[in-house]
Amino acid sequence: MHVVLTRTELPRLRELGYEVFNPPYLAPIYDQSANLDWDAEQPTTLPEEVFRILSRTNFFYADFSPKIAEILNTYFDAIVVTITPVWLEPVLRHFRGPIIYRIYGQHGHLSSEIIDRKLWARLVSHPNFHIVPFCDQVVEDEAPWFRARCMASVPYSLPQDTFEHRDTWLSHGHSQAIMVSVPNIHNPFFNRMYQHLNTVYPDPFIRIYGVQRADVGDPRVVGSLDRAMLIRHFQQSAGYFYPYQDRNVCYLPPIEMMTVGGPVLFAPDSLLHRFFGGDAPGLGRTPDEIRTKMEWLRQGDAPFVHEILASQTEVRKLYDPEHVNPRFDAVMQALLDDAPPSPVPPLSIRAGDVSAGSRSGGAEPVIACLGHLHPAANGLWSETMPAEEVRERLCRLVGTLLAETPCRLILTSYAAGLPALCDRYGEAVANGRLVLHAIDHEQLQGGQDAEGQPDAVALMLETAAGTVAGTAAEATPATERLTDALLRLRCLQRLDGDPDIAAVVVPGGGLFPEAVSLSKPAILFLPQAVAISAATASPAERRRTDLLARRATLLLTDAPGMADWLAHRFGLPPARVAWVPLPEELPKELLKELPTDGHPLADDALLETSGTAPLLYAPSSGSSPDEQALLLATFSLLLETHPTARLLIGASSPTVEPEARRVAARLGVEGSVLWTAAADPRLERRLFGQAAALCIGSGAGAGRELGRQSVGARTVRLDAMDGDIDLLADALLRALDAAPKSSPDPASPASGEPAPPHGDGLDRLLQIVKPLDGGPTDAG
Repeated sequence: MHVVLTRTELPRLRELGYEVFNPPYLAPIYDQSANLDWDAEQPTTLPEEVFRILSRTNFFYADFSPKIAEILNTYFDAIVVTITPVWLEPVLRHFRGPIIYRIYGQHGHLSSEIIDRKLWARLVSHPNFHIVPFCDQVVEDEAPWFRARCMASVPYSLPQDTFEHRDTWLSHGHSQAIMVSVPNIHNPFFNRMYQHLNTVYPDPFIRIYGVQRADVGDPRVVGSLDRAMLIRHFQQSAGYFYPYQDRNVCYLPPIEMMTVGGPVLFAPDSLLHRFFGGDAPGLGRTPDEIRTKMEWLRQGDAPFVHEILASQTEVRKLYDPEHVNPRFDAVMQALLDDAPPSPVPPLSIRAGDVSAGSRSGGAEPVIACLGHLHPAANGLWSETMPAEEVRERLCRLVGTLLAETPCRLILTSYAAGLPALCDRYGEAVANGRLVLHAIDHEQLQGGQDAEGQPDAVALMLETAAGTVAGTAAEATPATERLTDALLRLRCLQRLDGDPDIAAVVVPGGGLFPEAVSLSKPAILFLPQAVAISAATASPAERRRTDLLARRATLLLTDAPGMADWLAHRFGLPPARVAWVPLPEELPKELLKELPTDGHPLADDALLETSGTAPLLYAPSSGSSPDEQALLLATFSLLLETHPTARLLIGASSPTVEPEARRVAARLGVEGSVLWTAAADPRLERRLFGQAAALCIGSGAGAGRELGRQSVGARTVRLDAMDGDIDLLADALLRALDAAPKSSPDPASPASGEPAPPHGDGLDRLLQIVKPLDGGPTDAG
């Protein structure tokens, strides 16, 4: 279809001995690159009637009829789709054979567009799907699942007529015109570039080329030219300017100018710039620099011209048939002759399950984890629960369960979240340890099940939401909430009725109120920040969390000091609360030890200090720099009446702590502030039990009401955006005044033996899902 491809890759495939049907472009959408001179006499062995039907079919921007799908699957061994996912969509829906997706650079991210068009499930489950990019750079920003399906990159070449005039520019006389290409100026995308040129480069010597649908009425616009005339303009112009800055797109005119032998200037950050890498003589980083270099070209500055020409040698080679054809031949023959499977094994997707195949029949216990946290979960189900933080902590728990237990897992999600989860847990999904389940699996196939038939449940949900298929009924927040509730209940009923599932992990308490109806053992997962946040929620939300906590067989947290705190908070026996350490998964560059600046960091020193002075504790990395500055400023006021008080800022992010230390020094309180990046279980257990106040930042899921307290007078909220230093000081003063005057010996904590450094959560969980008799337990 593309005017260049019909002159390059199409004839090359035929030269290699393949029969190729090239469909006509019959779409009503104007495309300046379309070759409308369709070859009705192309060689074919197809039956005459089949060829006639295909020649009258629009294969672009349209779905395939059942008849066309039948013809494709009967007569064709493979399909090559180029450029846009819009053209790929009907092929993925209907063709069962090998699919080669040939891409040449694109605006935005193809992986995101594929997800948005609900093609991801079909793509990753196709057994013979290969992506062939024209260079490695154009897929660097794509999602891992997309890159994993890429073959070796294969460049593409310019039309042969360009090479018939290779290196002829120097032998011609030159005007003072600078060429620029802006095709189809009436298209909004290209019109933006046209307006940019008019604003930033209004110079009359700039001539604008490219196919136009209609007269533009601008003397600078040359308009459509035939190939011979266009090449003559390349030869006679002073130079060419490429103004585009698309990271993954390089249009062909600058490469054609280079091949003809002329100099090319270009703006920064485009794919063309990336081909050169770093600085190059033709690069202009600012409009002033570009205009200066244009003048050098127009004046015929020979040293500058030759410097540019020398720099272009390797870039223009990328589009030379002598470089392209051997790569193209080898890759396309391997794909078409051998029909190899996809570079990564296809995933099985049925009724919402994304897996390596069947998960039934294994001896290991199966644990289901509820991960379908709606993007609007805070507005639908929870007022203060930090849904994104819950999701991230749950994902780390899933990673820990995969790494340290023999269990197989089911992780639920909304369909839109599956690609990212597949990237994160690709190995576990591929080896069958993890099954991902989309609770809205109708969205995976665009309202159809795995066999392409309408899903009755999808129709029911649409009806319940007031959006019957085929109508444009408006969805309201109430109907969206109803639809989401039906999806969640359907998911829970399926998990609860699955005999293979031994237990269900429920994160965040109030985020899953429907989980109170589970008959299977429920593991309530309350990470430290979420647990403290839940304590300051509304009465209704606290009631939901309380019901789940008392219903759960096990309450699991991620910090040792939280286990006793949660047992006391919910009135549970210690045996029903446990903790498991989770990896922090910080970027590698942040995983270096912080400087101590002479402050006591050793656990023994902290224990000794906290045992003799009233202590304020800001746990975890939940507070922002502004919130820590607010806390430090307030603490400096408190020292006037409580000079022995100490403030411990625990587990601060490496990006936050240095600024907090500088603030403490400016306020003169550095001698009263203690820092620790990771308290051991004994210390953290003591801090949660004995601190006069726990100071929780908004990053730990805080509510917006500064100074709001819960769990006695011990929890104080920080909110730097609308914080009131007087209100915060009053809350902390009341906490300090209420603190006991002495503390018990650190070696004898009030709640029995210290928590084991490794955590006992996994052992407790395994006792639930794999008891001595080998079968799942009943819910406690």
